[in-house]
Formats: sequence, C-alpha cells, structure tokens
Amino acid sequence: MQNTSQPITTFESHCEVSIYKEEKPTADVLAWAVKTLRACYPETDVLVFDILLERFKANNWGNDKIKDSINHLIENHVYKTINPANVLRFDRQKKLYTYNQLLNMVNTGDKFDKYKRIEVNGKAYWERQ
Repeated sequence: MQNTSQPITTFESHCEVSIYKEEKPTADVLAWAVKTLRACYPETDVLVFDILLERFKANNWGNDKIKDSINHLIENHVYKTINPANVLRFDRQKKLYTYNQLLNMVNTGDKFDKYKRIEVNGKAYWERQ
C-alpha cells in the first residue's frame, strides 16, 4: 500500500491527486530548466526565470515535474514570451476513488479487482491498476 501526503481534489464521481511527489529539485535540473527556457523564449525578461526557480524550490517541485512542465510548455505555448503561470499551472493528475465511489462503479458493472488500495494523507483510496 502506497502512503503519500498530497492535496486531493474531490469530485462527485472521483478524486484526483498529482502523479508527482513533492521533493527538492536538483541543481542540474534547475540549470537545465533555465537554459532550455532561455533558449526557447529569449525575449522573456530574465527575472521571470529567477521567479520560476524560486517557485520550483518553494513548492517542492521534483525533477520529473519540472522537466514535464517545461517540455509541455515548449510543445504547447505559441507566444514569444512566458510568465511564471504558464509553467506553474502545469500538473498531471491521477484518479482515485473512495470506497463508496468504488462500490457505485462496481454496482454499475466495473470490477473491484481492477483497483488497488492506496493511502493518501492517512485515508484509504482505490486507483485503477
């Protein structure tokens, strides 16, 4: 059983949690991030990159989340400059289900054995295997 501590968003039919673990980023990934963003968005004010580095550290963005967010930005942002929100609003979520939500799905034809139990913030959830 996996035990994590992350913010959970709850909806009527399911819950969502980030696929990324909170961890300190490494210096080499932070350097890569700035180098890549400066190369792709040379017209962006240099202070934006400093703000991004500070926010990555303050929000415990791990290496994978930083890399994925920047790659996503490069592939989707069509403007010549960026602002911090263009990068910082990135996240990937996975669906989790409470026991009652899972039972509702099983009652409508889903299979219980397709889900595994995990623990998030001390509470049991189920995710699709």
